[in-house]
Amino acid sequence: MHTDNLSKTAIKHFRFLKKYNYRQISIVEDTWFTKVEYVNLDVGIGIEIILDFRDTVVSVLICKLINNKIFDGYRYNNQDVKYYLVEVLRILKKSDQRVKMVRNFKISKEDFIGDIERKATSLFEIISDENVNSFNDLFNN
Repeated sequence: MHTDNLSKTAIKHFRFLKKYNYRQISIVEDTWFTKVEYVNLDVGIGIEIILDFRDTVVSVLICKLINNKIFDGYRYNNQDVKYYLVEVLRILKKSDQRVKMVRNFKISKEDFIGDIERKATSLFEIISDENVNSFNDLFNN
């Protein structure tokens, strides 16, 4: 799969995050993956988007900030600090069949872009939902 422009495509689809005070803090590009991170210091939450070109997986993680940064691991002081988007949808009772944790080997570039679009749409629906005060409720359980 050619990875050119896929990172730009992902950034374009997640640009709505700026409207909700998430600012892009880093882009890490490697041969096999691209990782884009956004943080909202007002609510102490980060969003991590990982495009895995080798396994053709798009991962979106909701992260509790530790010292105003996205922690590298999934647990900090014996507490979860990251959740995959599909887990968040399940916890918030917003199950979305468009978003699945599935590895799709040898998918087309168009299918990969479609996965980016679906996950961006689902994240937007959560962030823009006025009934969801913040993601902090995820990390208080």
